[in-house]
Formats: sequence, C-alpha cells, structure tokens
Amino acid sequence: MVSKFAASCKYRMLRKAMNKRIKPGDPYSEIDHDHFWSKVHKTDGCWLWTAGKFSTGYGQCHVRLWPMYAHRISWMISNQRNIPYGLFVLHRCDNPPCVNPDHLFLGTQLDNRRDSVAKGRTAKGERHGTRTKPESVHRGDNHIFRLHPERHARGQNTPRCKLTETIVREIRCKHETGTISCAQLGRDYGVTKQSILALIHRRTWSYI
Repeated sequence: MVSKFAASCKYRMLRKAMNKRIKPGDPYSEIDHDHFWSKVHKTDGCWLWTAGKFSTGYGQCHVRLWPMYAHRISWMISNQRNIPYGLFVLHRCDNPPCVNPDHLFLGTQLDNRRDSVAKGRTAKGERHGTRTKPESVHRGDNHIFRLHPERHARGQNTPRCKLTETIVREIRCKHETGTISCAQLGRDYGVTKQSILALIHRRTWSYI
C-alpha cells in the first residue's frame, strides 16, 4: 500500500511536470534562437527543418516543453513578435518542413483554404478518394453493416432500450384500433409520448 507521504510526493512531482508543460502565453520571449536555427538546413530555396516533425510533415519544435510548428516559430523570430491571434502562418512554397521566412506569410483560415484551392491541393474530381480508391468506399451490399450485421446494435439490442420487437408490434396494433391515445400507450409501457409516435411513424424501429 502506498503511504500518504509517497502519494503526496508523487502528486507534487506530477504538478511540477505539468507546470513546465503550460502553453506559453508569450512564446516569442521563450524561444532559444540559436537552438532553433541549429536544426535548420539552409539551401538556396527552402530552409528545411531537420529535427522532429508532426505526422503532417510540418516541423515540430518545443517551447517550454510545448510542441509548436517550426514554421510558426521561424516567422516569430524573423518578425520579432508573436503571431496575431486568429491568424495562420502559410507557405508560399507548399513545402511543410520549410522554415524560410521569405516563404512564409500570415493569413486567416479562409486565406489558407483559398490558397489550397488555387494551388490544386484539394482532392476533387478524379483525384477524390472515392475515385482513386473506390474499394475503400463501403456502400450498398459492401457496407460494413451489411457485411457484419452483428456489429450493428439496433432495436432491443441497444443497451438503453426499454422495448422489444414483440412490444413494438403490440403497440402498433393497439394504435391501429383507434381506441387508445399515444400518451396512454406511453404511460402503459413506461416511455414518452414522443417515443410512441416515433415507432408508430417508423422513425424508429423501422426494420419491423
């Protein structure tokens, strides 16, 4: 059993580690310029980030143990200020690991999307995934619920279901007689009036 003293020490260590990972409110003031540029390979065109990268290919650099995009840090160093709130650092060269300040410019999310469309980087038409890899599109008889119906929990197989298929058929038969209201059916079976209306109009339990 862990003692209270050991538990309190572990808690303080965790808090200390988390405090170091607090996202810096003023990242520019905490950037180590020399360390940053030591990770950059400069060429006549793009300046390539040689250290760690995100899965998207953009350079990854840590400021106060917080991961940040390397090209954003490069922009801050070259402009000697933080990036204005709500703006993005975009690439003119479309090369994710590039941190050359001459290849970077500020823009909004809309500017980023327009730039992507203008340079043909969006997947559309014959380059769309449904055209290039039609086998990955699961439709009709190839849908996952058609191939493996046991994986699709519906009706009385759902965890919070209050009714069964037999009861649903019984409710519909009683409603067709016109002698009992939906509100009364709901009270009799322990569900709301809206649930009764939904199953009667087959918005739910449509497969029965």
